[in-house]
Amino acid sequence: MTKFLLDYLNKEKLTLLGHSWGSLYGANLALEYPEYYEAFIGVGQFIDPLENEQRLYNAALEWSVGDEEGQTVLSGWSPNNEDSVEALQARNATLERYGYGMMKDGTDYNIFTTVLFNPNYTIKDYIGYMTNGSREFEPYLAFWAKGEMSKLSLLGKYDYKVPYYNINGDMDYQTNYQLACEYFGKVNAPEKAMIVMENATHGLLEGNYLLLDTKGWSDLSSFADYTISLSSNEALLRNRLIERRIACGHPKEESADFVDFSDMANVRLCLEHSKKADLMLRWQSLIPVLPENQDFLPPLQGHPLFRPRISDRKS
Repeated sequence: MTKFLLDYLNKEKLTLLGHSWGSLYGANLALEYPEYYEAFIGVGQFIDPLENEQRLYNAALEWSVGDEEGQTVLSGWSPNNEDSVEALQARNATLERYGYGMMKDGTDYNIFTTVLFNPNYTIKDYIGYMTNGSREFEPYLAFWAKGEMSKLSLLGKYDYKVPYYNINGDMDYQTNYQLACEYFGKVNAPEKAMIVMENATHGLLEGNYLLLDTKGWSDLSSFADYTISLSSNEALLRNRLIERRIACGHPKEESADFVDFSDMANVRLCLEHSKKADLMLRWQSLIPVLPENQDFLPPLQGHPLFRPRISDRKS
């Protein structure tokens, strides 16, 4: 993808930005292939999975002193017990309880009101979310439990050949702020800087809707010098989502039903109500291609995997 963008934009290098897990991937990419990048920007910089969780746990032990209920919540999670949805929920509940949750200052997005009042959802969607929503975390938990994340640890990797920048919340325990600061102090780079968001935790970026042309989102694109959109047709996206759930062990029919009544509403929202990016890439098979008219292609109405949106269905 990097090589494609460099060629299309006729540029020698790109600026690379990653948030949360993306900051861990991005930093490794910048370290391995510095010839492709002008600079690396890590937001909510993730340094080392094991050390990150141990520091959070140590802090939580201090927070919960004298709080019997908080200690009960914390007992459901530890650095050695993170391979279940229940443990993840206990971890996040601990962060929320002591004021370090990802959206501690609130957000305009609420999953329950979205399901109940958005015309693209039905009561069946709500029931499906309540009964099956937690299973969406299973691929992440499996990736974590197998130790794959630890292979990407940045500890001991301090020599960058590109400028290194961080944007971190000073209350971030999701990706530990102090650990990011310690790592930053050891980084050797042509230039480096850290921007600290005071009284902020981990929820610094919203990624999916940055080109959404709706109230509350439409102004965001004006802050970008250049925007890139990678999309595909509705049928292919649906197929990939179903394949992902099947790969996680869900039955085929159940996977299709879940995708149709959950993911596809969000897919259609982005396909139908996003602004045109400066560069619009379209994924049709194994490689991204750029349509000649620089626009999205229509959904494959005749494709066997195509299904009409909920509002088009007959009751």
